[in-house]
Amino acid sequence: MNQPDNEKVYELNKECSLEDHRPCMLTTAVGMAADISEQEGLTLSPQLQYIMETQRLTDSGVRSALREWVNTIPESQKEVAAELLSIVENG
Repeated sequence: MNQPDNEKVYELNKECSLEDHRPCMLTTAVGMAADISEQEGLTLSPQLQYIMETQRLTDSGVRSALREWVNTIPESQKEVAAELLSIVENG
């Protein structure tokens, strides 16, 4: 997965910090996408699978993974997916 050289890499975890809420927001978005995929009986998109396997994420990686994921889910979940992507993109 390509990322800008100076981009911060976060660990995928459930702990949130008041100083930097971004990792928690990204982790929540990835977790919700994974949950929706599971509920729909779908395999994770390759980029989401990569994040889950490596337990590492970046802003650009999560945005890219969510954009890819949106194309794999049923129409009934597209509104939720668009909201997740909007949250990640607009912080």
